[in-house]
Amino acid sequence: MDVNEVLTKVKDLVGSLVTIEGFLIVTSNVSYIAPDENTSEDTNKSILIQTNLLESLEEIAPGLIGSLAIYADYAKVRGVLSDSVLDEFPASLLEIEAVTLLRQEATFHALKKGETASQLEESAEVSTLEVSEVLRNSEAFVGSSIRIRGFLVTTADTAYIAPHEDDFENIHNSILITDPRSLDDRLSEATYCSGEPPYLYQEFAELEGVLCESSVEPFSVALTDLKLISLKREIRETLLITEIKI
Repeated sequence: MDVNEVLTKVKDLVGSLVTIEGFLIVTSNVSYIAPDENTSEDTNKSILIQTNLLESLEEIAPGLIGSLAIYADYAKVRGVLSDSVLDEFPASLLEIEAVTLLRQEATFHALKKGETASQLEESAEVSTLEVSEVLRNSEAFVGSSIRIRGFLVTTADTAYIAPHEDDFENIHNSILITDPRSLDDRLSEATYCSGEPPYLYQEFAELEGVLCESSVEPFSVALTDLKLISLKREIRETLLITEIKI
């Protein structure tokens, strides 16, 4: 539901778990969701969020610089609706379970552990397969669009997805990703580097693209024509998912 619809039904919805769509404002002191960008300063038309979202969002999404609002994005927020706790807001949202920032270049999810992105209407066009399964059946998958789950590793000139974090240096059992520089550029535009030098990114991830034979030793297959990258991080009780459109 959008903010305006929720505000017309506050009495009926108090105590209910709701997902609200609108324009999210997060400052160092307060978070709230307004109907849209044009009404983002009208707190009397907005819903207060009784949780500090700043800490979770800072882990995945770059914020604004030189602005009172650190985040100002179209978003979805799921939580329990309650009556107003501040006079300037007509209603409040507490027990936040999920926040999704909707940007043109990427979508950022912050989920309470135990929640899934599918509950935020995430949908994959193809089935997700583990790296080991793809390698075992590579002949059947070559030329097909495929979504692969594993541990993403990138350096300045190489990118690949390994089966597990524990053996990510064993590239013989990994899948090469073509055009690593473009991949790193795209990742750096949307989120923060997470790797220890010489690695730029070391992340649990899902990547969607077309599987092809590799011309680079020792990789037997490679993923090309990337469509989507989904990075997953866990920070305390929060699951953070960044979906980057290519």
